[in-house]
This record gives sequence, structure tokens and C-alpha cells, in this order.
Amino acid sequence: TADDLKGKKIGVVKASTFRDVALEYTDEKNVTGYDSDVIALQELPTGRIDAVITDQMVGFEAIKNELKIKDVGEPLWVDEMAIPIMKDNTELLEKVNAALEEMIADGTYDTISEKWFGRSILGE
Repeated sequence: TADDLKGKKIGVVKASTFRDVALEYTDEKNVTGYDSDVIALQELPTGRIDAVITDQMVGFEAIKNELKIKDVGEPLWVDEMAIPIMKDNTELLEKVNAALEEMIADGTYDTISEKWFGRSILGE
């Protein structure tokens, strides 16, 4: 659980929002910045750090690729994802929204999600 992170050595990507989250659970001296999520995750099995705070998709991909780590609970927080479109380009916004709605309705979104992530990521 999140409470289990108190006082633990936590790895994060340097200059990321993950660092701020880690500091909610442990002291500055226990937070180590890495150049990438992958490098931080590779440090876990060595015991140099106790946990990594990273994007869920990155963690699941590492587990899928048989890195000797595990997912230990509910996400600490959920980031919203978006497709940025210029404010005045309402035509493009409508087309993108319509395409996404159609993909969700006909199952294409779930098919793509299953192929690339091994599960549906809709609504996460």
C-alpha cells in the first residue's frame, strides 16, 4: 500500500511529477532520480531501491517482459490523457471525438488495447 512506502528508497524519473509523489511518502534522501523508467525498474531486483513510482503502462510492460518485479496495488494517482487540438479547430475536435466514440462502440478500441497492453485500458 501507499503507507508501505514511508521511509523506503523510491526510484523515479529525474525531473518528473513522480518525484513529487514520492516526496509525499518518503524523505528527499530516499528518492533517487533515474534517466528513464526502465533503468529505475531494473534497479528494483538489485535491492538498491525498494520501489519505483512510474506510469502503470511502463510497469506492466516491464512485468510482461519478465523483469523480476511486481505490481503491488492500486495506482497512487491517475493522470488524465488527452489528444491536444487547437481551440479554434472545432471540426477536427468533432472528427476525433466521433472516431473515438465509434472505436469504443464497435470494440476496435478494446481490440487495440488488448493487442498492445494485454487488457483494456479504457477509463484508466
